[in-house]
Amino acid sequence: MKTKRRRLAAALPAILFLALAGGLPEAGTTGTAAQQQPAATFRSQVNVVEVDAVVLDQQSRFVVDLGQDEFEILEDGKPQRMASMQLVNIPVERADAPLFATRAIPPDVQTNARPFDGRLYLIVLDDLHTAANRTQLARRIATQFVEQNVAPNDLAAVVSTSGNRKNSQELTGDRALLLAAINRFVGQKVASPGLAGLAQTATPETLSADSAAAQRVFNARSTLETLTDLARFAGGIRNRRKAIVLVGEGIDYGFTTQSKAQQTLDPSNPNADPRGSLTYDTNPREVRDRMLDMVQAANRGNVTLYAFDPRVYTQGGDDLVDIASGPPEDMTKDVVVKSAQLQDDLRASQDNLRTMAAETGGFAVTGSPENVRKAFERVRIENSNYYMLGYYASNDARDGKFRKIEVRVKRPGLRVEARKGYTAPKGNAPAPRAVDAKEGTSPELREALGSVLPVSGLTLRATAAPFKGAGDNASVMVLVQLSGRELEFRRKGDRFEDTVELAAVALDGQGKTRGGERLELAMPLSEKMRAFVGQAGLVFQMRLALPPGQYKLRVAGRDGGSGRVGSVLYDLEVPAFKSQPLAMSGLVLSAEVAGQVPNPRPDEALKGLLPASPIAARAFAASDTLSLLAEIYDNDRARPHSVVITTTVRGDDGRELFRQADQRSSAELAGGGGAYGYVGTVPLRELGPGLYVLRVEARSTLNPDLMVSREIQFNVTDAAGRHLSTDQGTS
Repeated sequence: MKTKRRRLAAALPAILFLALAGGLPEAGTTGTAAQQQPAATFRSQVNVVEVDAVVLDQQSRFVVDLGQDEFEILEDGKPQRMASMQLVNIPVERADAPLFATRAIPPDVQTNARPFDGRLYLIVLDDLHTAANRTQLARRIATQFVEQNVAPNDLAAVVSTSGNRKNSQELTGDRALLLAAINRFVGQKVASPGLAGLAQTATPETLSADSAAAQRVFNARSTLETLTDLARFAGGIRNRRKAIVLVGEGIDYGFTTQSKAQQTLDPSNPNADPRGSLTYDTNPREVRDRMLDMVQAANRGNVTLYAFDPRVYTQGGDDLVDIASGPPEDMTKDVVVKSAQLQDDLRASQDNLRTMAAETGGFAVTGSPENVRKAFERVRIENSNYYMLGYYASNDARDGKFRKIEVRVKRPGLRVEARKGYTAPKGNAPAPRAVDAKEGTSPELREALGSVLPVSGLTLRATAAPFKGAGDNASVMVLVQLSGRELEFRRKGDRFEDTVELAAVALDGQGKTRGGERLELAMPLSEKMRAFVGQAGLVFQMRLALPPGQYKLRVAGRDGGSGRVGSVLYDLEVPAFKSQPLAMSGLVLSAEVAGQVPNPRPDEALKGLLPASPIAARAFAASDTLSLLAEIYDNDRARPHSVVITTTVRGDDGRELFRQADQRSSAELAGGGGAYGYVGTVPLRELGPGLYVLRVEARSTLNPDLMVSREIQFNVTDAAGRHLSTDQGTS
């Protein structure tokens, strides 16, 4: 079988590929918050080594009160000088979802107001080593992991080892996107040597070398390369634990010398068993070396691998059924021989899962299905409570040699769990690669746009609303709201001056920049206006022309006065507005009070349509009145009809507290494929403090089942004046 070596770019989602192309800008933070990831000051020190450690007492309880002076780190037996110590204690947050909702409503606003302090999971679905008939079992494990372990403050990605981008999802906190990628997964494992012999009879004349051996080597190499690449990618993200969650059946190679699976069937060999195992016609040394590369990359990057075998639910019993359905001749002898071969294959593949996990500080689940849920909890705990230690390595040679690490604590009666070492890199460090931003974008913004995590510093809130655009493209309005308190104006005469720079890029599933925009605004303000901006903040809009598809938006801002930089990541789906009989744009919100935010460059298409500035706030005072804008695209030109547009607000308990309906005639469109512009208002004075869901729905009278809708979650507070909340995206 001819195979082509898959390129790295085909194996990983875009956000990972861009990072792997040559180093990563790191997510920076300014200031501190209790129990958040450390904003270490030693990032530029190339000889600083990071190691995380779990310290347990005699009852196996995590110890939380250790100081930096209580740790000792030895490298190759020599004491090292500590650079940093940070206690990491990440809470398990719950989605702020209404009680009536069967699923969390993804926030339509992303913010970096709180530095990213969650867990980081890279979920690897090993389709090359998962049998097709066990696809559902693999999906089950991955789905349960996401549902039980990925909290709103976490980020996770889904990657397939075959390089199928349709089965992949970039880093996101949106469970729905992760689950959608998992549900597209399909196993395509090549039959193991034992199963490969089902079509052969158990005689020396008909038993031949494994015909799929070359494909098996290729698949093993591809899986290990994917894991190695991910470990290198994650290694570029500093100051936190990173977890690879591998779901697959493992590589069915035994790396021991002359195992039963490597015996030949040479009749002249008196020790050969004509009923014995099929020959591996390829020396697995290459595969073993690739596994060593993966382990080295994981240990160097402080990455832990956890493995989950879908056969935990069957223990290979379904393969034994296949054997029993094989050729009938000499069935008893054939079943015994091939059952033994299958056991060899099962043992080898599970041993490899255990080895990869153990060598990176993790574990493998290959036994009872009852262990799966407990294992999920253990993964979450291990990635929630630990000490992040940094030390200045006395040996900073880039010689590719192994360095042994030993972490100790001076307090008696405690046990330390930490990785045992790492392999030093070779050669020069790769130069970082930035995304393809607009010409003129400052180096600081380019670095922030290249970060795979949100950058904290300058507080941003961002939302995006796609509208029908020219040709096949949509016109996406990207709205960015800045905290005025963080803008540093400098007095010049009777004016206060500052400059704000913003940039946005849209990355598609191939890692290509499909759209980008940049703006820079000089602000010479009067003292009165400067005070108002300091209280209310600023809001800006940019437009991106994008074809239908799924995108990752990266939005970054820089304050010229203070030098603060911040960025957010935004998952965006652009609908195919023209191909659908009925479609709806994104929703744009404003409010009479909360919308009183200076808007230096208003969007031309929205100018005058809302009573105040469009905003990214999602928390409003009860005395305020909410305004919303949407466009409904009616592409049915053949028959006269109407479209009913309904706005509702439901409370946390599911009760409908507000309803407003508007019926629009297709005659308004004058036979063209235009849009119904819709602006609605929602008085909040009748709503008490709490969580609410705003829903805008459009139905055609031609077909009541033809419906499109958008939902936004928002809060009503009993205190006015919050223009930029420091809470999560829905606040």
